Amino acid sequence: MKRTAIFLGLACVCALFSCKKDLQTPVTDPSLSSKQNLALVTVNGVTTNTDTIPPTNAIEIHTLGVKGDGVTDDTQALQNAFNSKTALVFKGGTYIINTTLHLPAGVKIYGINGATIKSGNAMSGRLLTLGHFFEIENSNRNNIINMIFGQSAQDYSLGPWGTAVIYIKNSPYCNVSYCKFNFNIPYQHSGVQAIWCDGAGTFQTYICHNICNTVGIEYAESGASGTICMFNTINNSHSNALSGDGNGTVYCTGVKVCYNVINNAGYNGINDYGLIDGTLIRGNVINGSGKSPSEGALGEGIQAVAVNTVVTLNTISDAQAEYIECASTNKRIDSNAIIDTKFQMLGIVVNTKDPAQANAKSSVAQIDYNKIIGCLDAIEIYGGNPTSVNITHNTMTNFKNVGVNIISTSPVYTVNVSDNVFNITTPSIQTGTRSAILSYVATKTLTQLVNLTNNTITYATSANNGAGPERAINTCTNNATLIGNIVN
Repeated sequence: MKRTAIFLGLACVCALFSCKKDLQTPVTDPSLSSKQNLALVTVNGVTTNTDTIPPTNAIEIHTLGVKGDGVTDDTQALQNAFNSKTALVFKGGTYIINTTLHLPAGVKIYGINGATIKSGNAMSGRLLTLGHFFEIENSNRNNIINMIFGQSAQDYSLGPWGTAVIYIKNSPYCNVSYCKFNFNIPYQHSGVQAIWCDGAGTFQTYICHNICNTVGIEYAESGASGTICMFNTINNSHSNALSGDGNGTVYCTGVKVCYNVINNAGYNGINDYGLIDGTLIRGNVINGSGKSPSEGALGEGIQAVAVNTVVTLNTISDAQAEYIECASTNKRIDSNAIIDTKFQMLGIVVNTKDPAQANAKSSVAQIDYNKIIGCLDAIEIYGGNPTSVNITHNTMTNFKNVGVNIISTSPVYTVNVSDNVFNITTPSIQTGTRSAILSYVATKTLTQLVNLTNNTITYATSANNGAGPERAINTCTNNATLIGNIVN
């Protein structure tokens, strides 16, 4: 499809989007925790599980023969505890494991006082080859709350897929929240993830308020659905920070990826790809993507090329490839802020290289109310398959080459560009022409429709004396309609 920090508090995110009328103050009901049920938080209609208070019947792990002294191999003692109890509290300490632990159904663990589980120097089995500290497989209703995870000096010998500290497969209603993953994996494609959601039997997984250092989160794979991935901070992920790969034969549905903070992702900030249907990507802050030397040239802020995706209210800066890439059918890309004062890459790209997805609920891509500062091109449409795109009410400021660049090679498309604002306040820095709106195709047909309506293009006097000429509207297609546009 391609062409080629520390945790910010909820208050910061709310302040960033306080202008939106639908932002709600989080509401919790702590009384639910005392009943050992789920305490819930609702933000913008998204409900998340905050069952973080240990129940009164929780057993302190040290009373079950677990040492937690940072030296003793506690693997077997921990597994025995998980096999016999359902609610366990880790009161500080460092717990060494050398093989993978398995959580039976209903087991919930809670950490306090910096309780840490660390891989040992004698790792074997799936801990060594997949990085699995915990496997939650064919289980349900497991909680891992407020634990710290760290790696030993022994190197992993990782396989190519399914590598994660907490691996959840075919297990519904699990919750991993307020955990910290302290790893030191260099920028590279291979490496462990913090959490991996896999299989059609995995649904309604809550992944909230975690801090992930050099590891990312795989939120949707092989039919895993309904994941709520919110308020996490991902620092320096070795590859993708937040990823839904959507492999297999079953669609992942109902995923919400909201209000996360991503700093310096090795590859994509958020990767929503493959057999995934209807992901909401909302309110995330992405500060840097494509930082890996091996993957950096392809590192996008958000890659939203699954189907029926909504990308809204995100803020993205310092991407090494496109800031937002979306496929051409039933995408809503609205109210995002893109900041690229280095003129490194494209802002929003509508990619029509692949044919329309079969289960798309609409044939139209909506690009609305975004604010784009800088970039090579602010908005670009390319590829060879038929498409319909509405580009409305966006504000584009001081792009390097083109504001809206329509270069699709498809013989059939309809592009409506209306009510946008183009602000040119700085001189052109290139010798070639800078255009606010450009439509071009080498082979022209009568079914390439471009409608330019009520756009406002303003050149400030401060933009004078640039390196190259300026063109407000440059149409090189048949059937271009211009109505009510204003050039100041």
